[in-house]
Amino acid sequence: MPNFLAPVPGRRTFITPKRLATKKAAILLGIVLAGSGCITNTGGWYGLKHYGDVQPQKVESQGNTFGILDKPEEGRMVVTDTINRFKKLPLSQFELAAQAYFERSNRRCTIESAEYISTLSLEFFYSCAT
Repeated sequence: MPNFLAPVPGRRTFITPKRLATKKAAILLGIVLAGSGCITNTGGWYGLKHYGDVQPQKVESQGNTFGILDKPEEGRMVVTDTINRFKKLPLSQFELAAQAYFERSNRRCTIESAEYISTLSLEFFYSCAT
């Protein structure tokens, strides 16, 4: 069986050792950044682990667009800034977005606590009136 990856004399190969090392470094960097939450707004693996099965929603608040991942059965949600990629918005902007989402979904809920997942995402824990 012929080895299709073996270099052919007189022909330049597409995968040189330098290109292969560069590709490996790029893949490794992508894995590290994704795991640290720098690529995905919801905090990388945390978002996939806790909110992977949730359908994302959008809400507009104070001129900004936010992504919402809500788990009402657990009383928690992630609010992600989808526009301002390079500046950190204050916590109050995320809270207003969460309240706007509650109003839009006709729920009377109170935010109990919040934690930054990444620079662009906060997780809110809340309780709702029944």
